[in-house]
Amino acid sequence: MVSPALIAKNYLSGWFLIDAVAIIPVSLIEAWLTDQDLGNVGYADASQTKLARLARLPRIYRLIRVLRLAKMIKIAKSEREMANYLHSLDMSFGTARLL
Repeated sequence: MVSPALIAKNYLSGWFLIDAVAIIPVSLIEAWLTDQDLGNVGYADASQTKLARLARLPRIYRLIRVLRLAKMIKIAKSEREMANYLHSLDMSFGTARLL
C-alpha cells in the first residue's frame, strides 16, 4: 500500500479502535465502568484489578504481533544475505545444501 488514503482506510477499519481505547488510562476506564467518583481513581479492589488486566490484553496482543513481524523481517534479511553470499560464490543451491 502506497496511497495515504488506502493506508488511512485500512488503519481506521482495523487498529484504530484498539489504539483509541489503549491510550485511555486504565484507571479512568475502571472508574467509568464501576461508577466511581473520578477523584478516588487509583484505589481498586480485586474485581477492578481483574478488569485492569483485561484492559491490557489489546496492548499485549499488539506487542506480540510487532515482535512476530520483527522476527519475520530478521529471518527474511538473513535468507537474503545467504542468497547473496551463495550467489557471490557462484555455487548452486543444491551444492550449498550439501555443505
